Amino acid sequence: IDVELFEVYIDSEVDPILEITGSDDIPVIEIRSGKSENNSLMIGKKSGSKQVSIRNTIAIGNNSLQNANVGGESVIIGVNAMQNSTVTSNNVAIGFEALKNTNTLGNTSVGCKALTKAILAEANSAFGFLSLENLETGLNNIAVGFFSGQGFKNGNNNTFLGTQSALILENGERNVYVGARNKSSSSNV
Repeated sequence: IDVELFEVYIDSEVDPILEITGSDDIPVIEIRSGKSENNSLMIGKKSGSKQVSIRNTIAIGNNSLQNANVGGESVIIGVNAMQNSTVTSNNVAIGFEALKNTNTLGNTSVGCKALTKAILAEANSAFGFLSLENLETGLNNIAVGFFSGQGFKNGNNNTFLGTQSALILENGERNVYVGARNKSSSSNV
Protein backbone atom coordinates (compact mmCIF):
# COMPACT_ATOMS: atom_id res chain seq x y z
CA ILE A 1 0.00 0.00 0.00
CA ASP A 2 1.28 3.43 -0.87
CA VAL A 3 0.96 5.10 2.52
CA GLU A 4 1.48 8.61 1.24
CA LEU A 5 -2.24 9.13 0.80
CA PHE A 6 -5.17 6.80 1.28
CA GLU A 7 -8.42 8.33 2.42
CA VAL A 8 -12.08 7.29 2.40
CA TYR A 9 -14.82 9.91 2.48
CA ILE A 10 -18.53 9.45 3.04
CA ASP A 11 -19.36 13.09 2.35
CA SER A 12 -17.09 15.69 0.82
CA GLU A 13 -18.12 18.14 3.55
CA VAL A 14 -16.63 16.10 6.43
CA ASP A 15 -13.20 14.83 7.37
CA PRO A 16 -12.06 11.47 5.99
CA ILE A 17 -13.23 8.48 8.04
CA LEU A 18 -10.24 6.28 7.16
CA GLU A 19 -6.75 7.55 6.56
CA ILE A 20 -3.48 5.67 6.26
CA THR A 21 -0.36 7.76 6.75
CA GLY A 22 3.14 7.27 8.06
CA SER A 23 6.04 5.56 6.35
CA ASP A 24 6.47 2.26 4.54
CA ASP A 25 8.05 0.86 7.72
CA ILE A 26 5.43 2.18 10.15
CA PRO A 27 2.00 2.82 8.64
CA VAL A 28 -0.53 4.63 10.79
CA ILE A 29 -4.21 3.81 10.33
CA GLU A 30 -6.64 6.38 11.67
CA ILE A 31 -10.36 5.70 11.69
CA ARG A 32 -12.85 8.29 12.86
CA SER A 33 -16.50 9.08 12.53
CA GLY A 34 -17.76 11.74 10.19
CA LYS A 35 -18.39 13.94 13.25
CA SER A 36 -14.72 14.20 14.11
CA GLU A 37 -15.29 16.88 16.75
CA ASN A 38 -16.84 14.18 18.96
CA ASN A 39 -13.82 11.85 18.81
CA SER A 40 -16.06 8.80 18.57
CA LEU A 41 -15.94 5.68 16.46
CA MET A 42 -18.96 3.56 15.59
CA ILE A 43 -18.47 0.32 13.63
CA GLY A 44 -21.30 -2.08 12.78
CA LYS A 45 -24.75 -2.03 11.28
CA LYS A 46 -26.85 0.58 13.13
CA SER A 47 -24.04 1.17 15.64
CA GLY A 48 -24.56 4.63 17.11
CA SER A 49 -27.12 5.35 14.41
CA LYS A 50 -29.12 7.87 16.49
CA GLN A 51 -26.18 9.73 17.99
CA VAL A 52 -26.43 13.49 18.30
CA SER A 53 -23.62 14.22 20.70
CA ILE A 54 -21.68 11.13 21.71
CA ARG A 55 -18.09 12.06 22.51
CA ASN A 56 -14.92 10.07 23.18
CA THR A 57 -16.70 6.75 22.70
CA ILE A 58 -15.98 3.55 20.81
CA ALA A 59 -18.89 1.29 19.80
CA ILE A 60 -18.15 -1.86 17.81
CA GLY A 61 -20.78 -4.43 16.84
CA ASN A 62 -24.11 -4.51 15.06
CA ASN A 63 -26.71 -2.47 16.98
CA SER A 64 -24.19 -1.44 19.63
CA LEU A 65 -25.21 1.88 21.18
CA GLN A 66 -27.95 2.01 18.55
CA ASN A 67 -30.40 4.34 20.34
CA ALA A 68 -28.04 6.59 22.30
CA ASN A 69 -28.02 10.23 21.38
CA VAL A 70 -25.94 11.88 24.11
CA GLY A 71 -23.12 10.90 26.44
CA GLY A 72 -19.53 9.92 26.21
CA GLU A 73 -16.35 8.38 27.53
CA SER A 74 -17.57 4.81 26.98
CA VAL A 75 -16.30 1.63 25.33
CA ILE A 76 -18.93 -0.69 23.88
CA ILE A 77 -17.97 -3.90 22.08
CA GLY A 78 -20.49 -6.58 21.12
CA VAL A 79 -23.63 -7.20 19.13
CA ASN A 80 -26.55 -5.40 20.84
CA ALA A 81 -24.27 -4.04 23.58
CA MET A 82 -25.97 -0.97 25.10
CA GLN A 83 -28.50 -1.19 22.25
CA ASN A 84 -31.47 0.41 24.04
CA SER A 85 -29.52 3.00 26.02
CA THR A 86 -30.45 6.56 25.13
CA VAL A 87 -27.85 8.19 27.36
CA THR A 88 -24.42 6.80 28.13
CA SER A 89 -21.48 8.10 30.13
CA ASN A 90 -18.43 6.37 31.54
CA ASN A 91 -19.60 2.82 30.82
CA VAL A 92 -17.71 -0.24 29.62
CA ALA A 93 -19.83 -2.93 27.95
CA ILE A 94 -18.08 -5.91 26.37
CA GLY A 95 -20.09 -8.91 25.20
CA PHE A 96 -23.35 -9.83 23.50
CA GLU A 97 -26.14 -7.63 24.96
CA ALA A 98 -23.88 -6.32 27.72
CA LEU A 99 -25.57 -3.34 29.45
CA LYS A 100 -28.27 -3.55 26.78
CA ASN A 101 -30.84 -1.37 28.56
CA THR A 102 -28.93 1.01 30.83
CA ASN A 103 -29.34 4.77 30.85
CA THR A 104 -26.92 5.46 33.66
CA LEU A 105 -23.21 5.90 34.20
CA GLY A 106 -20.15 4.24 35.62
CA ASN A 107 -21.00 0.59 34.96
CA THR A 108 -18.57 -2.09 33.84
CA SER A 109 -20.04 -5.15 32.17
CA VAL A 110 -17.86 -7.89 30.69
CA GLY A 111 -19.65 -11.02 29.55
CA CYS A 112 -22.55 -12.20 27.46
CA LYS A 113 -25.74 -10.57 28.82
CA ALA A 114 -23.95 -9.18 31.88
CA LEU A 115 -25.99 -6.34 33.42
CA THR A 116 -28.49 -6.66 30.56
CA LYS A 117 -31.51 -5.28 32.42
CA ALA A 118 -29.72 -2.52 34.35
CA ILE A 119 -32.07 0.40 33.82
CA LEU A 120 -31.37 2.59 36.86
CA ALA A 121 -28.11 1.09 38.02
CA GLU A 122 -24.89 3.04 38.55
CA ALA A 123 -21.32 2.13 39.47
CA ASN A 124 -21.88 -1.63 39.14
CA SER A 125 -19.34 -4.18 37.92
CA ALA A 126 -20.27 -7.54 36.40
CA PHE A 127 -17.71 -9.99 35.03
CA GLY A 128 -18.91 -13.30 33.59
CA PHE A 129 -21.66 -14.89 31.54
CA LEU A 130 -25.08 -13.64 32.79
CA SER A 131 -23.54 -11.98 35.85
CA LEU A 132 -26.01 -9.50 37.37
CA GLU A 133 -28.20 -10.13 34.32
CA ASN A 134 -31.46 -9.18 36.07
CA LEU A 135 -30.24 -6.20 38.11
CA GLU A 136 -32.67 -3.35 37.41
CA THR A 137 -31.84 -0.79 40.10
CA GLY A 138 -28.82 -0.56 42.34
CA LEU A 139 -25.52 1.08 43.16
CA ASN A 140 -22.04 -0.29 43.79
CA ASN A 141 -22.76 -3.98 43.20
CA ILE A 142 -19.99 -6.37 42.12
CA ALA A 143 -20.43 -9.83 40.59
CA VAL A 144 -17.57 -12.00 39.37
CA GLY A 145 -18.20 -15.43 37.86
CA PHE A 146 -20.42 -17.43 35.56
CA PHE A 147 -24.09 -16.70 36.57
CA SER A 148 -22.86 -14.69 39.58
CA GLY A 149 -25.77 -12.69 41.04
CA GLN A 150 -27.91 -13.60 38.04
CA GLY A 151 -31.24 -13.48 39.90
CA PHE A 152 -30.44 -10.29 41.83
CA LYS A 153 -32.82 -7.42 40.91
CA ASN A 154 -32.55 -4.53 43.37
CA GLY A 155 -30.06 -3.39 45.97
CA ASN A 156 -26.87 -1.58 46.80
CA ASN A 157 -23.33 -2.40 47.94
CA ASN A 158 -23.42 -6.17 47.32
CA THR A 159 -20.51 -8.46 46.42
CA PHE A 160 -20.96 -11.83 44.69
CA LEU A 161 -17.82 -13.85 43.98
CA GLY A 162 -17.86 -17.28 42.36
CA THR A 163 -19.72 -19.33 39.82
CA GLN A 164 -23.46 -19.13 40.53
CA SER A 165 -22.95 -17.19 43.76
CA ALA A 166 -26.18 -15.60 45.03
CA LEU A 167 -27.98 -17.19 42.11
CA ILE A 168 -31.48 -16.86 43.61
CA LEU A 169 -31.09 -13.80 45.87
CA GLU A 170 -33.36 -11.07 44.44
CA ASN A 171 -33.00 -8.04 46.74
CA GLY A 172 -30.69 -6.83 49.45
CA GLU A 173 -28.14 -4.42 50.84
CA ARG A 174 -24.53 -5.04 51.85
CA ASN A 175 -24.51 -8.78 51.10
CA VAL A 176 -21.33 -10.75 50.55
CA TYR A 177 -21.46 -14.14 48.83
CA VAL A 178 -18.21 -16.03 48.26
CA GLY A 179 -17.96 -19.45 46.70
CA ALA A 180 -19.33 -21.48 43.87
CA ARG A 181 -22.99 -22.49 43.74
CA ASN A 182 -24.00 -20.53 46.82
CA LYS A 183 -27.74 -20.39 46.14
CA SER A 184 -29.05 -19.07 49.43
CA SER A 185 -31.93 -16.63 49.21
CA SER A 186 -31.05 -15.14 52.59
CA SER A 187 -29.35 -11.78 52.95
CA ASN A 188 -25.87 -11.28 54.40
CA VAL A 189 -24.53 -14.80 53.91
